[in-house]
Amino acid sequence: MAEADSPASIAPSRALPLIMVVSGLFGAQRGMLGPLIPLYIISLGHGFAWLGVIVAAQGAFQVLLRFFGGIFADRFGEQTVLRVGFFIMVLGSMIFIFLSAIWALIVAQLFIGASRAVHNSAAQSYASRITEGNRAKVMGRFRGSESLGSAIGPPFAAVAILISGGLAAGFVLVAIGNALALAMALVLPRIPRQQSRSVQEIVTAIPSLFRSRPLLLAGIFAFWAAMAPSIYAVVAVPFFQESGMSDATNSGVTTVSSIGAAVGGFAFGWVASRMSQPLIAVVGMFTFGLALFAMAATGTMPLVVLVLLLWGVTNSLVNNLRTVIAAEHSPAANRGTAVAYVGTWWAMSQFIGPVALGLIVAAVGLQQTLVVLGVVSVPLALLSPLLFRLLLPKLATELVPEASA
Repeated sequence: MAEADSPASIAPSRALPLIMVVSGLFGAQRGMLGPLIPLYIISLGHGFAWLGVIVAAQGAFQVLLRFFGGIFADRFGEQTVLRVGFFIMVLGSMIFIFLSAIWALIVAQLFIGASRAVHNSAAQSYASRITEGNRAKVMGRFRGSESLGSAIGPPFAAVAILISGGLAAGFVLVAIGNALALAMALVLPRIPRQQSRSVQEIVTAIPSLFRSRPLLLAGIFAFWAAMAPSIYAVVAVPFFQESGMSDATNSGVTTVSSIGAAVGGFAFGWVASRMSQPLIAVVGMFTFGLALFAMAATGTMPLVVLVLLLWGVTNSLVNNLRTVIAAEHSPAANRGTAVAYVGTWWAMSQFIGPVALGLIVAAVGLQQTLVVLGVVSVPLALLSPLLFRLLLPKLATELVPEASA
């Protein structure tokens, strides 16, 4: 089927920079909320079990709404969905400013989860359609911008904490950043696409997505990559605090892993031209497992900076890989829905992971949890070529790219 919406006529000089800015602002709020939420919950004395539940709450709506974000993106356009998502995010971030009860924090996380669910499907679909012929490079820059925003956000939050003497100022910055992102989403150019179809027609195509082996592979990698932010929020942040790191430093050090993720994102096009997809998966997942071991062994400055940098780069490789696989193996007319299906795996990880991690931490401790996670990650990395052989047989035989790549 010809992809009528293949945007050869769209100047990437406009569409790509704008979605990169939107992605960067989205990353900034995510970067700030990463340490702010666990630090705020800990400061309220709710305990590790409640920490896991509250962090996981945003994953609940991500599971439920990912498909809606993709379906609405395919039906009404990605720009409309992005604007709605950022409006919801503004509402969620404002709850943290004024309320501290457990029920309110859970509601705020549900709002944030809803926003992220529809945002991710729409933004990834939009970016993947800008330049179909050079997708790895475009998607790398898109995700690199998000990671760069995640790197910039925490230092601003740290400065706000130092100046104000409290965590509320960080949540104010989150609300302002989301308002700016909403304004930028209003000026995103429309990428020509096939005639919008009915929601029923889009939904009818969903069973074929569930049967797609490549999309299943992308979903597995999405589930694995989504564990990183859960590990950071539920295990790493409390571990750094337990090791004597101040709240401001704890918030600011988040920028290191985000810088690593930005490096991995912007370099992904170059990496993909020199390494096969199975090899990228092995290197990314194996090195991430080593980073977990190193984090358990250090825990304090300055060695933790190098560990977090490695953590960010390696996780970024796998995260970009799953997005490229999803885009390469889905028709443009159903791109948003396909990305949403893969994103549902991410959302399930965001929902299941924090609760499971909170229970593990409560049972064995923070440092021991990092070691256990490292022990699990390394063999999974070595098994990833088998997943390619089963789900993408053609790619599984290519451990190095062809010379023409």
